[in-house]
Amino acid sequence: VVTEFCEKYPATRVVPNEADLDMFWTKCSLLHPRSIADAIYDQLSFSGGDNEWQPRLRALYALEHLHVKGGIGKETARLVMHSAKGLLQHLTEVSQCSQKAEQVIAALRGAKAGEGGEPE
Repeated sequence: VVTEFCEKYPATRVVPNEADLDMFWTKCSLLHPRSIADAIYDQLSFSGGDNEWQPRLRALYALEHLHVKGGIGKETARLVMHSAKGLLQHLTEVSQCSQKAEQVIAALRGAKAGEGGEPE
């Protein structure tokens, strides 16, 4: 489910629309949070040797959507944040993913993007 969502997308539209995200949620809501979290971690990681940013960006959108849905979605997002904190932080340095990565990290920490907790 996660691999399909992250790696199969229209060439002209990397950023998923609301219908894409809702379809993803419908499929994920039937699965165990740990297996979804592990699959998202795999998409965020560079262990497969793939350096493409597009699947990682879609994984960030998926992660944010799961968090917003609450329940098992939020539990899944929490598991990913715990295991992939370093990967999420790294994606803030990848230009195509940086803004979404910062938004996801902030959402999972319960703050708005730009409210990192450090004084400005």
